Amino acid sequence: MIERTVTERYTEALLEIAADRGMVDQIERELEWVDNLIKKNREIIQFFTNPIIPAEKKKGLIDKVVVPGVCTLLKNFFYLLVDRKRSGILIFLLEEYKNRVNKLKGVVKAEVETAVPISSEKIGSLRKRLEDIFKKKIKIETKVIPSIIGGIKVTVESKVIDITLVNRLKNLKERLLTA
Repeated sequence: MIERTVTERYTEALLEIAADRGMVDQIERELEWVDNLIKKNREIIQFFTNPIIPAEKKKGLIDKVVVPGVCTLLKNFFYLLVDRKRSGILIFLLEEYKNRVNKLKGVVKAEVETAVPISSEKIGSLRKRLEDIFKKKIKIETKVIPSIIGGIKVTVESKVIDITLVNRLKNLKERLLTA
């Protein structure tokens, strides 16, 4: 919980500076690159969160591995995280940054879960319907979860629309058991 709060504060500062410099989208792309790097090499986050490893060695790794893919602003931001012993927030940084950018742009994220992949045409149609319902711009993220059997589950902000087959079966079971 503390790391989330810390992540929010540092992300807010990064976004503010990026917005002042007109680099919001560039920083987002670079954070995606860093996030992919971390996901491919889990040892990197273990290295950065290890309190025994001195800050200079951590900065050296930033210079060797991260700097080729990021701008000076982001490099200096990572240095700041190391100096303040906050490099553990790197695993939360991209998600929080994207959330804040979407909020800044007036975009709401919709998580869409289906049993099988859905076509881009259906995604576009769903986006339009959701924008009509919520009166906001919608950015859709899809997940394929075969265990839901069929149907669709949509989560927008704190609202959930669950018309999956597994949910319908669960509701039917509950009604039969209480009848």
